[in-house]
Amino acid sequence: MPKRVVRPEVKSILIVMGGSDLRNLSAPMALVAREAFPSAHIRIVGGMSESGVDGAVDHFPLLTAERLAAFMQDTDIAISAAGQTTFELAAAGLPSVLVAIAKNQAQHIEHWPAAGAFVSAGWWDDQNFFSNVGRALETLRPASFRQLLSERGQSMVDGRGAERLYRLLNHVRL
Repeated sequence: MPKRVVRPEVKSILIVMGGSDLRNLSAPMALVAREAFPSAHIRIVGGMSESGVDGAVDHFPLLTAERLAAFMQDTDIAISAAGQTTFELAAAGLPSVLVAIAKNQAQHIEHWPAAGAFVSAGWWDDQNFFSNVGRALETLRPASFRQLLSERGQSMVDGRGAERLYRLLNHVRL
């Protein structure tokens, strides 16, 4: 993917809480995002269809991989569940707040922020979860910090891993 050039202001936010939005977090995340960035356009991918948020909010229950990649390239920041989507966000260089919604996301919620690629808002069932998300979003306000996160994410994931694995497996003889 091309290297991201971060815009000076956050004008668009992508929310991805998994295809089924297991914890019904898309709408609350949209509310927290709207509070942090009142004029930003919000796109919700997967999950619920009604956000209850005033202003520009679009919902996309299903997207092709190509369309999601295009959204990631055209969005300023994201709030995402800390699942496999983190690899796509990193490859796109999209500065993101991660939230853990399932036990299998424990390594992602620890690894990515520790590596300086994303910001963690912690676990969905933390007592101060929504406040944590709001504070994490505030850290993404400076363009210089978003640029740093973008560069770190893209340095860790180039989006060519499946291709390398395919080539490796084609050279292995059983």
